[in-house]
Amino acid sequence: MVATNLKAETMKLAEKRSSIEAEMNGIIERLCHPGGPGLSGNLVDAEGFPRADIDIPAVRAERNRLAVLRSDHKEITEKISENILALHSARLASRPSSRKDSGHDGASNNQDLSTGTAASASSHNVVLGEAPSSMDLDVIVSIPFAVVDEIADGSPTAEDGLQLGDQIVKFGSVEYKVGDNLLQCLATEAQANQGHAIPVVVLRQGAPFNVTVTPRAWQGRGLLGLPYGHNLFNNPTGRCFNGLLIIDFIAISADISLLNAYLNASSSKTHGVNFAVAGSTALPVEFLADKGLIAPVTNSSLTKQLNWMDTHSMQPATLPREQFVNSLN
Repeated sequence: MVATNLKAETMKLAEKRSSIEAEMNGIIERLCHPGGPGLSGNLVDAEGFPRADIDIPAVRAERNRLAVLRSDHKEITEKISENILALHSARLASRPSSRKDSGHDGASNNQDLSTGTAASASSHNVVLGEAPSSMDLDVIVSIPFAVVDEIADGSPTAEDGLQLGDQIVKFGSVEYKVGDNLLQCLATEAQANQGHAIPVVVLRQGAPFNVTVTPRAWQGRGLLGLPYGHNLFNNPTGRCFNGLLIIDFIAISADISLLNAYLNASSSKTHGVNFAVAGSTALPVEFLADKGLIAPVTNSSLTKQLNWMDTHSMQPATLPREQFVNSLN
């Protein structure tokens, strides 16, 4: 009975999360249409007057609603994950006694082991079929951890069949897990499998699809052609759509060379590989570390970058070019 109730609760949570995602997507589409106000930023014109082409109260209300929905989505996703783990653990705990009582032979034991291994390998995209225990599930519960919101033309991702709007449930061995650095895991998975096909599970218009993606060099940057947007894994990255940070643009203006991210993969500091998947360039990691702008900051938010700039460069836009270059050197 407990398992049945937990399963029913999980299904209701999954339905609620889908409803939240649909509402979030609607808000994002309304705010981000060409000429729209976007998800953040000023609602005034260049002269400081309220923009006449948008409904400012409505925009503020939708932005606030989106923030609430994102918080709710995170809580529900974590609860779904907890429920799945609880159901899976209870199912595994029930197996030894069931096997012993029913006198399974070696072949049956191997079959159980295979099923258990498959469930363990995909604990958040769980498919559990017939078994001797009432703890089993006959439902698929998928937890997407990223949404494909931009694909470069001619990139490996485009050629291999990923589509805009696809929700990534599993990328090779990477799948949703509370507390994991999914960005780092995804980048490492792609880098380690350059030239090799990676099985990818996505939700496309609510239905699961299997796609194979092969990270490889192409005429663009990175291995996949999935640029960073303003958000990745529902977290702000502080990056523009071409993958560059504010500090990268400043470095370009100061004639400081950028480094292709994948060329920096052997660096001893935690940076470099993180950007290879996204198709971005970046300053050498040692440079960023020396200036106090380490990877967790560059990947966290635009605000942190601006605070760093204020601290280290005294508002560089107001400085003569030579003075700012000296502050970086």
